[in-house]
Amino acid sequence: MFNFDENYSKLLDIAWKKFINSQEYDYSSIRPEILESWKRSRAFSVDPIHSKTTILTPEELNSRINSNLLLLNTARPYMEKLYSIVEGSSSYLLIADKDGYILDMIGDKDIIEKGKDTQLVIGANRSERYAGTNAIGTCLELKKPIQMWDGEHYVLPHKEFSCSSAPIFDSNNNLLGCLNITGSKAEIHTHTLGMVSSA
Repeated sequence: MFNFDENYSKLLDIAWKKFINSQEYDYSSIRPEILESWKRSRAFSVDPIHSKTTILTPEELNSRINSNLLLLNTARPYMEKLYSIVEGSSSYLLIADKDGYILDMIGDKDIIEKGKDTQLVIGANRSERYAGTNAIGTCLELKKPIQMWDGEHYVLPHKEFSCSSAPIFDSNNNLLGCLNITGSKAEIHTHTLGMVSSA
């Protein structure tokens, strides 16, 4: 399992600044899946400095929720069980559909309020096309679990968080969405990804 440390954090900071300015640099120290996601984010013209996304209208959100009722009803008990473990650690759990729209969340009020600053709210789209490199969007893109450390995010305000996401498939292996846990960058640990993946 990949381990995040202070040295990697420093390398990330340097590499990200070089990357967003399209400067030549040896990016080999960055995890390949992160670097490839940064490249996709740039190709999507995602603003690396300001957090932007598309947010569903109440009517659109209601329609998406109704279209994903089985997913939401199945996932909610697991979300509540996981939250009972991490409650009080400035974390929250989110469920997103296959297109990256957040449809449900549960968690500590302080981190939910903090998330509003980066539009990490119900109805927001967290696909790489809108939010750049982030655990939800990159998990859905790769269709596999991923833990995203603060500095690995493509958009500057998102670097205040660390997240873990795992994809959800139906019995025919069709991608339905993903389950995500988000916390302050200092509060997420390597075991968090295992918890989300198990759920």
